[in-house]
This record gives sequence, structure tokens and C-alpha cells, in this order.
Amino acid sequence: MRKKNENQRLFRRGFTLIELSIVILILGILVTVMFTTLGSLLQIISSASPYADAKKQTFFALQVLRSGINQAYYLRNQKRLWFIGRKDGDGDFRQDRLTFASVDPSASELGLPSVREVSYYLRPNPEKAASYILTTREDQIIDDEPGKGGAHYEILSNVQSLKFRYTRNGKDWYEEWDNKKYRSLPLYVEIELKIEIQSKVHSFTVLARPGLNIK
Repeated sequence: MRKKNENQRLFRRGFTLIELSIVILILGILVTVMFTTLGSLLQIISSASPYADAKKQTFFALQVLRSGINQAYYLRNQKRLWFIGRKDGDGDFRQDRLTFASVDPSASELGLPSVREVSYYLRPNPEKAASYILTTREDQIIDDEPGKGGAHYEILSNVQSLKFRYTRNGKDWYEEWDNKKYRSLPLYVEIELKIEIQSKVHSFTVLARPGLNIK
């Protein structure tokens, strides 16, 4: 009899059907909340990834431009060593073009001329109206026609504006530069890129130092 009473007490200590139902309901609510939160988080990450990827590509493009301009080479007594910056467009959106002689760090290894001609410019994007592709032109032969010939390579798409500014002293800035006029390289070149990312235009700016990497 005593053993039977103990079994009854143990049975009463267990969960009733109503209590189990409440526990299952609470677990169901928690699981629903958890998956809803996870889904929202994944959506945020998914929407942020294109922006982060576009910024990464833009920073890489700016580094390509800055590194190339840093390798600019000029001597006053050499007529074919160009550094010519031309303004194209007005207002906040420009399609400037820069052509210059540049030292090729890997020239000796590849058996190429140590100095080449480089241009940076925008060309229309055939797949998207009112958009441009940042392009570099490289010519191993420096001739009397700067900006012509050579091979053209795409650097970055979805570009809205490419703007260069030049200074001799860090204070006075010029919209254009011609080595025949100033008889020297600029002290600094300001590079501004405007990129369309997720239907919004973002501006990025860096400074280059022409001739900085020449030893």
C-alpha cells in the first residue's frame, strides 16, 4: 500500500497534457521568432553585400589610378614625355582624361621598354545609359601623338564621373595640366570617382604624388 502511494505521488509530479501543450506552444513561438530574426539578418547581409563589394572594387580602382600616377616620369629636355590632363564636362559630373609617361616597374623582367604611355578616361557603358566604364590605355611606345594607340583595359563599371585636379604647391588647384606650359609634373593630383551603388551615387577621393615611386 505504501509503495502504491509513492507511485501515485511520482505520477502527480509529471507534466499534464495541458502543461505539455503550453510548453510546445511556447517553444513554437520562440522558434518562429528565432527564424524570423535570422531571416531578417540574412536579408540585411544580402542587401549590404553588393554595397560592400562595390566599395571594394572602387577602392581597388582608385589604387590602380594612384599607383599609376605615382609612377609618372618627366624630364624637361625630353619632348615625348607627356603629362597632359584635359577637363571634359562641367558641374559635379565630369569625364576627364589624363595621359602621361609612366615608369614600368616590371619592364626589365618582361623585356619591355622601361617607360610607357598611360591614359585614364571614361568610355560610355553600352549596357547602361548615362553610365561609364573607367578605362586605362597602355602603349609601350611613346610617340608624338599622346593618347592614341595602345591597348585598352576596363578597370571599373557603373562610373558616373571621373575628375582630376592638379596643384603645384598644395594651395592653388587647376582643372587641367599641360607639361608644355608648366614644364614640370604637378605636386599632387586629386582623383575623384563617383560611382552608382544600388541606385545611389557615392563619391570617393584620393591624392596621388606624380614621380613619388621613381628611384
